[in-house]
Amino acid sequence: MIVGPGFRLWAITLTALYLSHSIGYKPSRVREYMLEKIIKRSSKTVLYRVSVTTADDEIGTGTDADVFLQIFGEKGNTSVVELTKSGNLFESGQKDEFTLVENFVGTLTKVGIKRNEKGLFDAWKLAMITVQPVGSLVYKFQFNQWIRPNEWTYSYEG
Repeated sequence: MIVGPGFRLWAITLTALYLSHSIGYKPSRVREYMLEKIIKRSSKTVLYRVSVTTADDEIGTGTDADVFLQIFGEKGNTSVVELTKSGNLFESGQKDEFTLVENFVGTLTKVGIKRNEKGLFDAWKLAMITVQPVGSLVYKFQFNQWIRPNEWTYSYEG
């Protein structure tokens, strides 16, 4: 709603293609310089499609442990994210897919993975992780190794 010569605006919602959420702002008076500040303060986020493939070349490669992921790029890194959803995750030979909304990190350089010791069968052999920022390339990170509990393991894109 715009009112009179004082230019009153009740709400602004800014949305851009690279943002996965909107920013709401309710000032009593808004000027152009305030809009610029809002845009500059907004955190650029992106939708990441992540696939985690558990190895199947040995007995007992799946895990019941909690699994955590962090994505790194030329412009920074995402927060640490627990990979969770309904169903039986990280079973031998299984590909589990996740959608994450996280900070834009630019061109991907590496991913980090960690598991805890939760569950009776917590050992885990990870084959590969693929990450695709929406609208970008698919990045493949090969692991083909047992992931030690409570330690970060990294793979560089290639």
